[in-house]
Amino acid sequence: MTSLRMDEPYGAPAEDVFDTEKATLMGAGMGIRPWTSVLKNIWHMRNNNNGLECLLRVEFIFM
Repeated sequence: MTSLRMDEPYGAPAEDVFDTEKATLMGAGMGIRPWTSVLKNIWHMRNNNNGLECLLRVEFIFM
């Protein structure tokens, strides 16, 4: 059985999304709303070849 342990949030939730190889975005209910703008930004940056060389994978988990 896989388990996930989470500690307190530190800093802004999307602070390091663009500076890592793999980003995991998680939210439940209305908690996914902040991630929609991050996903939209990733989409536009990828389609316009505007950075994001290091971000290779994004996992979006909706609970």
